[in-house]
Amino acid sequence: MKFNELEQQMRSFEKEGDVRFAPSSFIVARLDGRSFTKLTSDIWKLEKPFDKRFSETMARTAAHLCKCGFEVVYAYTQSDEISLLLSYASSEYDRKKRKFLSILSGEASSFFTKEFGQRGVFDCRLVCFPSKEKVVDYFRWRQADSMRNALSLHLYWKLRSEGISSTRTTEILSGMGEEEKVSMLFDKGVRWENVLPWQKNGIGVYPEKVKKIGIDPRTGEKKEVERTDLKIDQYLPTGEKYGKFIFSLAADDERVSLASMAKKDRASAPTSSPSAPSVQPPAAEPSLTDTQEWRSFVEECTQAGDRIITSCARSIILRLNKEQKQSSNNMMDEFYLAIGMNYTDQLSVKKQNLSYAEFEFGFELRLDEMIEEQIKGLSPEERLILRGRDIPALSDGEAFSQWLFTRIKDAFGSLLDEHYNTARMRNFLQRHDWI
Repeated sequence: MKFNELEQQMRSFEKEGDVRFAPSSFIVARLDGRSFTKLTSDIWKLEKPFDKRFSETMARTAAHLCKCGFEVVYAYTQSDEISLLLSYASSEYDRKKRKFLSILSGEASSFFTKEFGQRGVFDCRLVCFPSKEKVVDYFRWRQADSMRNALSLHLYWKLRSEGISSTRTTEILSGMGEEEKVSMLFDKGVRWENVLPWQKNGIGVYPEKVKKIGIDPRTGEKKEVERTDLKIDQYLPTGEKYGKFIFSLAADDERVSLASMAKKDRASAPTSSPSAPSVQPPAAEPSLTDTQEWRSFVEECTQAGDRIITSCARSIILRLNKEQKQSSNNMMDEFYLAIGMNYTDQLSVKKQNLSYAEFEFGFELRLDEMIEEQIKGLSPEERLILRGRDIPALSDGEAFSQWLFTRIKDAFGSLLDEHYNTARMRNFLQRHDWI
């Protein structure tokens, strides 16, 4: 076989893996440090719970990725990860996925290793978003993850500093809600609101217009000029304000990108003539929202949502136990005991001279009330994560609340069956179809 024929054949095999992102869409790349959990604790021996030099290196790595040949609108880093929002009109490497993956992960790995002085390797995943709203959801999700991790880390290492073993510390933190962690941290002398913003909310990197003093080479006079510099922002907004901030970045980029693309189209368009046949533009490539990348993103939302639902159910169990201890004469408290929580159920029923059906009804009302309280107490970030698992089906607010109510009730029943495994408890849950 001649060389040209062989090359053409091999190229055809290579091109089978050339997946291109749909034009005019938002691409987000997330880079994660490979085995950084083990490296930071066992080998690099970093300061706990946060190491300033490591975080600064991650921020500089994010800034480097904004300047390594890709049109990056916004970069966000927290813990050992970096997320990049690429421009709506980004056309580097013909939008080939394999190029984005290999170059971004390679650039991040080499720059971090050089700056930090220790070998660090990053993997990369890509998600293609069809709208600005989904971009906002994504970055709010990552910031919510940052806040949750930061709270757990601060409390974890506070307990470890008191001589508690890692196993016991993990057991203590397991199932604790956010409010409980903040309260325990406060009891140990740390106010959550005083924790440094970059540790809780992450660090953003984005272009910013700045005014500088320059010298006019023709006259030698000083003149004020406007330049664009990369800003490393350690004081990011949170919640709705952060969402509006991300939306404005994406919207500005989309507007500029569309204007630029329209200008290029006009410049490249041939001079029209009456006899010239009309040429149909090539069809846009299909959206990638149904690809593996998108499914992986939804799966992450699902896993994170399951943790939130379980946390809600655990919080209800803890509150029920707390209420039962506060007033042993209360009918509801006696019912908690009656269904197997730390006391003999038959004795509780007889002591109050009330029917088991009355207890069932009262408990159901109280449980429903507590579930509704848990739902109302969810943060906007948690709601976004929970909706992210099935956005179309849960777009209606009432349907979302009803779905979430059922899921928390299911999780409550499963946890009680697991941790209070008595025959009467199982019968009670089965009668209500909770297990």
